[in-house]
Amino acid sequence: MYKLYLLIISILLFSIDMFSKQCMTNNLNRQIIVNSYLSFTLIFNKGIIFGLLSNNILISYVLPILIISIILFLIIELYFFNKNKLLDIAYTLIISGACGNFYDRIKYGAVVDFININILNINLPIFNIADVNIFLGVIFIIINNIYMKYKNINKY
Repeated sequence: MYKLYLLIISILLFSIDMFSKQCMTNNLNRQIIVNSYLSFTLIFNKGIIFGLLSNNILISYVLPILIISIILFLIIELYFFNKNKLLDIAYTLIISGACGNFYDRIKYGAVVDFININILNINLPIFNIADVNIFLGVIFIIINNIYMKYKNINKY
């Protein structure tokens, strides 16, 4: 039953990401400045994280295969092998984020990014909710690995 909840959460996160991107692509024809720290600026990212390799034609062919492979691996790991609750949450976040960005690549040929954060006059790369999910999932994996190392060190 627990794994069913994870599936529902993943679908919910995917839906929130899709809804936010749909709202932005339908309504954002200019930059909307919320305050000095947050604005919404619609861009279509053809590359990978932070727009890297956006002009590389190889990305168009290799990236979809890589994304599908990662999603399938995480789904199999999550539903059949993993017994760690923190990793369950991490994989759920990464799967939902990867599916959201993969869907964009199919629909638009690029990932829809729109959240623009400026901290201390440093403009972070523009991102979306799927990116936040993936980022948080990776953070949870790192936390889990640190915890497991700490737990194993204190075992002896």
